[in-house]
Amino acid sequence: MKTFTPLTLLIMIPLFSIQTTASAKEICCDGSGGWHHHGTYGRMYDTSKTTSLSGEIISVNRTAPMHGMSIGIQISVKSEKEALDVHLGPSWYLDKQDFKLSIKDKVSIKGALVTMPTGKTLIASEITKGKATLKLRESDGTPLWSGWRGM
Repeated sequence: MKTFTPLTLLIMIPLFSIQTTASAKEICCDGSGGWHHHGTYGRMYDTSKTTSLSGEIISVNRTAPMHGMSIGIQISVKSEKEALDVHLGPSWYLDKQDFKLSIKDKVSIKGALVTMPTGKTLIASEITKGKATLKLRESDGTPLWSGWRGM
């Protein structure tokens, strides 16, 4: 069995502490609940796959789109062709907007079509109901809630 000298331990312990602290910040302390632009979910938004969808809301749910993320708002919209799940964004952001959605509302949505384990899903960049439009992302896909959490 190998033993460590006191000098070796004095060098190793601070290095281990620095690595542990950096990893913890990357995992848990960004404040976005996994909704940040450069995370696994955020990178799924591909501006080359943008499309539009119009139809009637058939469900409104609070759910996490991926394991480890905080709760978001997801709606299902039935168009003339199909029913599609639509991820709008984190509930902590959407709950503070003056924009309410209900079953049977007619909506038009712009966003990027992605494939999730549950099937085809639209990650919304903008949703319109009547004359009101809620913008959710910049044209490059950056979420409008980026940097917004502490406000």
